[in-house]
Amino acid sequence: MKTRLYPEERHRIILAALEREGRISVEDLSRSLGISQVTIRNDLQYLASKNQLTRTHGGAIPVLSSNHTDLSFDIRLGQHSPEKERIGRVAAGLVKDGDVIALDASTTALSIARNLHHVADLTVITNGLAIVNHFLEVPGVTVIQTGGFLRREALSFVGLPFRRMLEGFHINKAFISARGLTLDEGLAELNEQEGMVKRELIRYSKQVIAVMDSSKIGLAGLYPFADIHSIHLLITDSRISSEFQDQFQQVGLQIIIA
Repeated sequence: MKTRLYPEERHRIILAALEREGRISVEDLSRSLGISQVTIRNDLQYLASKNQLTRTHGGAIPVLSSNHTDLSFDIRLGQHSPEKERIGRVAAGLVKDGDVIALDASTTALSIARNLHHVADLTVITNGLAIVNHFLEVPGVTVIQTGGFLRREALSFVGLPFRRMLEGFHINKAFISARGLTLDEGLAELNEQEGMVKRELIRYSKQVIAVMDSSKIGLAGLYPFADIHSIHLLITDSRISSEFQDQFQQVGLQIIIA
């Protein structure tokens, strides 16, 4: 018979899993600990009341301090790299010869860019400095940088002077990542200016494709910029919970597992 865990033991296990994974779900904890989802929800609620984690729909994330800021591009580049590479390959496979696409400044978008060498007569609109630099070595790709001012830590250009410029383009596909994706908020960012750029890229795009590893699904951001109904497709990895898959599919969001 499996030894029953005391609440204090469960709490230590939960917090250790949160520190290790960056997010936890009720479903996964219930399965791994062999206890009911009701008990797990009560544990998460207790830990949230002690300000040891932040509750989300279906799980929990670390507590975000009021001065929480984005991690630098270089740090993010090393996080979940295998998942981002698989997502990048799948996303790039959706791009056709002659397409006009939008890529944001995310590390996942850079993974997509690295897999686009097969596409002929491609136009890329981006606010990402790393993506612009990548295509310097790729002949035959037209690159349009959105303008604005440089956020050095994120290697991104932000600001709104490019709005009028985008009006002249018919973007076939926008590949957009974010700090988090939830059913209630949709896509959200930690930085308001990044969110504003992504909102404009979405506005002028025929198809919006969210690209993100599963660690971001269920996370809340400070600045929502696209509701769930504005996303046509989500490309993520196999660790997305069945709970989130069911929620998204119920509102018509198609999901591809990379």
